Order: sequence, then structure tokens, then C-alpha cells
Amino acid sequence: MVVAASRESKDYITLASAIAEEFAQTAVERDIKGGTPTEQLDRLRESGLLKLLVPQEYGGFGSDWVTALQVVREIAKGDGSLGQLIGYHYVNLANTGLLGRPEQIAKYYTETARNNWLWGDSVYKVHEVGNWVLNEQIPVFTLYT
Repeated sequence: MVVAASRESKDYITLASAIAEEFAQTAVERDIKGGTPTEQLDRLRESGLLKLLVPQEYGGFGSDWVTALQVVREIAKGDGSLGQLIGYHYVNLANTGLLGRPEQIAKYYTETARNNWLWGDSVYKVHEVGNWVLNEQIPVFTLYT
């Protein structure tokens, strides 16, 4: 059984499948209780899958989107909500590379790989005023460290 990914293992799909099986054992119970899946998020961090798309030069695995989306699908088989979270993570992490300045890209990719950061989404209260939509705050990303 693969417990954690490494650059050398490249067995990310098998690892994601094994983690999904773990998540499936408690998914219904956790869904009924509600709350934050802290243990499961820690398991994703421990697995190394959060740095799948981080380029190797910044300490990640430098994998591709096909593999990342297969990982998302595998995780979702065990717990759809956690599959969605890791999917958001990959998209928001990629936005760093697309929208960031070179120094930001280096900083956030490096720190993500080093600390197994989970990138999430945020929703803020929105006001409609006439034809305008105003955000109380304009979030970029939320990091769960």
C-alpha cells in the first residue's frame, strides 16, 4: 500500500484510490455530523498529493493536469466533498502560477510544497446596489495551513 507520494513513486492514482477507501469508511457519518474534516485534510497533507502540480523546481512533483484530475476523481469516489476540496486546491494553486509575479510564484509554490498548504475558496457577502454588485471584501484565496 502506498502511504505517501514522492517524486520517485509517481503512483499518485493508486495512492488517491487508497485514501478514498479510507475516506469512504467514515464519509456518511461525517456528513451527518457536519463540521470540518480535519483528520481527512491532514491525511491529504501527509499524502503529498497537495504538491502534485507544484513544479519540481519549487519542491513539488511537477505532475500534469490529467493526473491531477484523475486524483480528484479517485478522492471523490470516497468522499465527494473532499474530492471537491482537492479540486479547488489544484485550480487555486494553478491561478498562482497564472496570475502571480515571478517572486510570488516562487514564494507560494515553494511554501505550498514545503508546508503542504491547502488552497481553498472563499465566499463573502455581496450587496446589490442598483446595477452594481459590491463585495464587502475581495478575497483572492484562502490558505488552510
